[in-house]
Amino acid sequence: MNDREFTLKEARSALVVIRAVFETLCELQQEINRLSIELRQTQELHRGNGRGHEAHERSLIENLERLSKHAQRLLREVEVSGAEVKSLEQGLLDFPAVIDGTSAYWCWKVGELEISWWHPRDRGFADRRRIDGQ
Repeated sequence: MNDREFTLKEARSALVVIRAVFETLCELQQEINRLSIELRQTQELHRGNGRGHEAHERSLIENLERLSKHAQRLLREVEVSGAEVKSLEQGLLDFPAVIDGTSAYWCWKVGELEISWWHPRDRGFADRRRIDGQ
C-alpha cells in the first residue's frame, strides 16, 4: 500500500495504463489455480499407485514457478501505479481517494468499460456506489 490518493480523472488515466497488465495478471492467476489443482491431483496419483508421474509433476512445478514469477512482476507493476489489487479471482482493482470528505476507493472490475463506482474504505465491493453524474 502507499499514501497516494487519486482524483477520478487520475484513477481513470492510471487504469488506462495498467488495465492490460491487470487483466493479464488475473488470467495468470486462473492458470496458476488450474495448474495447482492438477499438481495436487498428480501428486495424489503418484502416492496412490507409485507409478511414474514424476516427469509430469516436475513439469507442472516448473510451469507454476515460471507463471508465479511472471505474476509477481505484473503485480509489482500494478502496485507501483498506486492501485490496490483487491481480488485477482474477481478482477477487482481499487484506487485510494477521498470522496466528499470520506476515505474511499474508486472501484473497477474487469469487464467494466471505465471506473464508474466507488465505496468507502471501510466497506467492500458489495457496498459500491455509482459515481454521481454517471
